[in-house]
Amino acid sequence: MLIHYLVNFVYVVLVLFFIYNKDLFSQELKLVVTLEPFNSEAYLFFVDEISLLEDTGKTFFLSSSRKKIEFQKGPVILADSKVPPANYKELVIKVWENYKEKTYRFPLEDGKKDSLLWLPLYLRKTKSGELDLLYQRPSSFVKENVLFIPMRDSELVGVYDRVNYRLMDLYYIPSGVDELARSYKFDYLYGVSQKKNTLYIIDLVKYKSFSIELKRGVFPVSVASTLLNSGKELIFIANFRSNTITVVDGESLGEVKTLRTGQGPVKVWVDPPPEWIKVKNQEVYNYLMHYRNLYCLNLYSGSMTVFKLDAQNGEILSQREINLGSKPISLFVDYESGLIYIINQSANYINVGFIISLIESPLSVFRIETGEFGVVDGVYHPRQDQVILLKGAPGELIIGKVPLTSTQYFNQFLFLTKLSLKGEPSFLALDPDLSKLYILDSKNNQLLIYDFYTKKFLTELPLFKNPGKIVIW
Repeated sequence: MLIHYLVNFVYVVLVLFFIYNKDLFSQELKLVVTLEPFNSEAYLFFVDEISLLEDTGKTFFLSSSRKKIEFQKGPVILADSKVPPANYKELVIKVWENYKEKTYRFPLEDGKKDSLLWLPLYLRKTKSGELDLLYQRPSSFVKENVLFIPMRDSELVGVYDRVNYRLMDLYYIPSGVDELARSYKFDYLYGVSQKKNTLYIIDLVKYKSFSIELKRGVFPVSVASTLLNSGKELIFIANFRSNTITVVDGESLGEVKTLRTGQGPVKVWVDPPPEWIKVKNQEVYNYLMHYRNLYCLNLYSGSMTVFKLDAQNGEILSQREINLGSKPISLFVDYESGLIYIINQSANYINVGFIISLIESPLSVFRIETGEFGVVDGVYHPRQDQVILLKGAPGELIIGKVPLTSTQYFNQFLFLTKLSLKGEPSFLALDPDLSKLYILDSKNNQLLIYDFYTKKFLTELPLFKNPGKIVIW
């Protein structure tokens, strides 16, 4: 009897121990520490040690060798790593500046969110000229005023202010996302992960993320969404290895349909609802009121599969596969002229077609010679009426016009100017409201920002590892 009571007592003690110390045996934690100056003044100092202190008094060292910190190009990422499960209570940073060592201790209660512990630190100089580090809670943001950037190797999605380029928030996606798409109905971002064959949903209001394992396709690489006239949202996911597109119901988040594509689908895009397009002509508006085009680039078959959808219920009315040439990898759409632009890897031309007649007319896609190999991405600037192409190696911006209208066609790209770029640029995004161009440099993990008004590069913003394509709401 005594043994029975002792066993029950031990059991109760263990249960209580797990309840009140659940963090001690939780999953591993993603720790991110960023440091920004309060102003543009240049700073130079050294970080000697970064560590986490457990409530037991044990120390987990993140860095114990001296690191030089120079504030001349924006914020610095002091730590970006996973740490083993434990009940951490403090972050300890030891710095050395002006022949003095100083230790800073930051409590960790406020920084945890979805297995992510982010401490945004800010640097300032005191009146006596000494260095001082301060912790400030992450700022709230309005989704229409920020850039969303997936950083795949860091398993993070960064939220950056579009005006002052400060890091506003971070979301942790355990396997990382390869591409993001916005929702037109919910305050959601959709992301796909090749590693886990998963669709991630980031709730920007509840500051949470959740995932859905995809059953209908293999190796998802690209995602897009649209809102139908009925108010129903559909999500489209290109599956590279299964040569399919998975269709997901945005309300139930269940897989509802599988579409066959060409070989090696790498990029999917679907026309948004016309009321969300800022610059469009009447003919395009009328078309999108009745139909949506779903576009899929197929790397290995050198083609684009186009599906014409009923804008009311999303049913497929017709489809067509269009030959494009070797390895199409990227596309963008000009809804003012009703043109779609397709970029082929290692080709010296781009394909351009009229979205309204892609399926009905066999002569709706034209080849425009650029003479430039290595173009990897592009955008159309409606206010400037310019096409901007991005070369990866060597890095260049190519700005010009495509001489294609409903009444005339000339097969040569009209060059206006070229701008040299550093590193290995990989993606472009246009902010038409601010007339700025965002260029991702994958080699240096930076965001380059070009201003069309001043015709100058404004800044080089440090990013986390392996940044992916930007989403602007």
